[in-house]
This record gives sequence, C-alpha cells and structure tokens, in this order.
Amino acid sequence: MRLKYQDGSSMADHMNAFQGLINQMTLLDVLLLDEVLALLLLESLLNSWETLVATLGNPRPEGKHLSLARVKSSLLNEEARRKDREYETD
Repeated sequence: MRLKYQDGSSMADHMNAFQGLINQMTLLDVLLLDEVLALLLLESLLNSWETLVATLGNPRPEGKHLSLARVKSSLLNEEARRKDREYETD
C-alpha cells in the first residue's frame, strides 16, 4: 500500500481511499487484523502528523489494542483542531 495523505486535503477523502484499498484486498481474500489496518493508516500520514502518530502508536495497557475506528476518530478530531487553529490565526 503506497497511499499517502496530502497536506491540505480532506481526511475523510483520505480515509475513503484507504477503505477502498481495504475493500480491494478483501475481494482478493487478503484479510488483515484491525490493529494492522490501524497501523497502515497511521503509516500513510506525513511527518506533520508525527505527534499524533506517536501518541496513538504508544504501547497500551495489557489487553488494549489499537483499533482502526479509534485511529479514524482521532484523525478527524485532529483535522478539525488544525482547521480551528488556522481559522484563529487568520
């Protein structure tokens, strides 16, 4: 998977493209664990997202796994936070 997020583009569009790749893999009978998908989505981000990636990628307490749903939610929240910050500086 060589999908890379482009700064300034919609995170929802990026996640839709990512889901499209997952759907294609599923059609080929390639199934990946939810935690692996979450890590692949994080890997698709640029260095400007490094702080969030590091925070989400930190080891969790025993029994707690990184989930794709949590990563998606965190990315949308971070995108909104960044847009608010841009609006405040304009």
